[in-house]
Amino acid sequence: MDPGALERTVVDYLANGARDDAAALAVRTHGPFVLGYLRAIIRELDDADDAFSIWAEAVWTGIGGFRGESTLAAWCYGVAWHAAHRVFRDPHRRRRATLSSKAAAHIVQEIRTSTASHLGTTAQTELAALRQQLTPEEQTILVLRLDRDLPWRDVAQILSTDDTIVSEAAARKRYERVRIKVRDLAAAGGLLKRRSRDGDAS
Repeated sequence: MDPGALERTVVDYLANGARDDAAALAVRTHGPFVLGYLRAIIRELDDADDAFSIWAEAVWTGIGGFRGESTLAAWCYGVAWHAAHRVFRDPHRRRRATLSSKAAAHIVQEIRTSTASHLGTTAQTELAALRQQLTPEEQTILVLRLDRDLPWRDVAQILSTDDTIVSEAAARKRYERVRIKVRDLAAAGGLLKRRSRDGDAS
């Protein structure tokens, strides 16, 4: 579904009191990408899955707070970023959030089952290992901008907190610093040289 149409549908559902339908659409649409994101920034798989449960519950119970003033993707990733922080603050929790809705629990399990947990090629595996050397915020910036291609306005909104407002210009600067760091890490690990040789060979 086109993002604009998706957001209008969610807003229409909410206007008509169909909150569960709005939440289900949001979780089904963005859930697989959010799960991949959380597994990228949280090293322990159980913790990432715990954060995903927290995210799904927060979306399901808080979808009424979505007013269409931002994109649904930005809203969902903002909720995911906060869910990740809850897990970071309590890394020994090892207790998956209980979903308040059976429908939500079914969708979440469906997404977990269908989302691939592996990376296909050696190059992808090496890149994933390289990204593990980044901080959660640095990985978040890469995922939001490079992988998901979200606009800078959304990236800035997601990174902002109650204490600190991140501007679009600041988000761009952070992204450029992360790109340089990734390039330097790749060079230090010999990844750039290997990729260059592979390209020459082809």
